Amino acid sequence: FEKRFGAGITAGLLGEQYKHDGLEKLLAEYFGDARLSETMIPVLITAYDIEKRSPFYFTTRLAQDDPMHEDFLLRHVCRSTSAAPTYFEPNLVTNAAG
Repeated sequence: FEKRFGAGITAGLLGEQYKHDGLEKLLAEYFGDARLSETMIPVLITAYDIEKRSPFYFTTRLAQDDPMHEDFLLRHVCRSTSAAPTYFEPNLVTNAAG
């Protein structure tokens, strides 16, 4: 991953250490437009909602039961679960409803 300018001693104080572009490109390459509702086996993937300050759970079951509100692109799910605050910028995820 490419480090941001100034990352090092001040990392985490002034922002994220790494640019997220490379990660997003890799996730798009592997997952394309596959959706959470299309996983071959049921999954539960954890993330953290920084606005609500609470855990968020991406699940196949909810995605299939309520696709307008609970179905997400798998690349966005993976990006969200890897958004460690001092390493990568938080990820804003939208569902099928927008």
